[in-house]
Amino acid sequence: MTAEAQDAADASSRLNRRWPMALLVVSLALNLIVAGALAVRFFAPERFERYTGSGYSSLIPRKFLSDLPADRRKELGDLLRRNRGEFRKDFAEMRKLATQLADALEREPYDEAAAVAAIQAHAKVVDGMIDRGAAVTIDIVHRLSPAERKLLAGRIRERTEHRK
Repeated sequence: MTAEAQDAADASSRLNRRWPMALLVVSLALNLIVAGALAVRFFAPERFERYTGSGYSSLIPRKFLSDLPADRRKELGDLLRRNRGEFRKDFAEMRKLATQLADALEREPYDEAAAVAAIQAHAKVVDGMIDRGAAVTIDIVHRLSPAERKLLAGRIRERTEHRK
């Protein structure tokens, strides 16, 4: 065997020993990501249940909607989604008003009237969101069957007990 052939064989041997190690490292990383996601879900299941998102109502737990049959979930979900655009506009407006407040706080000389106006405008948007969320929640509760009302009550109690 020539020296060149021996060098090629050595390089091939080294390559054959390295790829399983790289595969093991990638596999370990993926397993850690999955384990971390499961641990977060197990130890903090309600933490990431947003008050916004598809529901826009803090009184309708997502678990309640997932307990319903698909056709009923779609029907009630449509009620929630009808207001999605308005809520998104409100969130955008709140971000704009927060920026206005920050600008007013940094302005020299300080203009207290501008800061107060931004805070009051922000409060008005928040109040509108609460009113809209309450109206949607009332509409949903109005459409529930007696069994669904009991299911909703159980999910609300479950969530409030979990958050104590």
